[in-house]
Amino acid sequence: MIMKSAFRNLSPRERQVLRTLSLALVLAFVFLIFISLGERRTYFQTRDTSDARVRESVALKKVWAQKKLEWERWQQAILDLAELKTKYFYDDAQGINELRLDLQRIFDEAGVSVTGINYTYSQFPKEAIKKVSAAFHLTGSYLNIKQFIDRVEKFPKFLTMERVDFQKIDAENDSLDLNIVLAGYYEM
Repeated sequence: MIMKSAFRNLSPRERQVLRTLSLALVLAFVFLIFISLGERRTYFQTRDTSDARVRESVALKKVWAQKKLEWERWQQAILDLAELKTKYFYDDAQGINELRLDLQRIFDEAGVSVTGINYTYSQFPKEAIKKVSAAFHLTGSYLNIKQFIDRVEKFPKFLTMERVDFQKIDAENDSLDLNIVLAGYYEM
């Protein structure tokens, strides 16, 4: 009611200006609504893009962590190989003497009798190692042969039993005769 009386008190020119301003205000409001709808769409698209990039980033961080872990494992493998070569392989510069002395020490500690040691040599250029196989005839009690195998397994150098052939088992005398092939490895 107050609005109507105030509107009646206006001159026709003032009414026309007020109508024009009201129309301009309505048009500006409609224009802002259309603009805001476009901005709203842009906002959601940007948000979706941002969410996708965050997911990609999380996935890439997982891949990076896996690759880093794999790289650390390879570094450890390199260190393990270096340790293997220095601690567990025989030194090629010293020749077969070190292997012969080690075998003699193992035989003495186990208390077994060994005859006919024959050495054969193999090279593996691709792996950069040499293998020396010692074939021998071993005689001893079950306990002594068990000690011999234990000594070979616990020996700090890399020795492997490639073949064990039982030749004679004498239960009365508690004696075993075996043919054994034992291999030692050298770094080239």
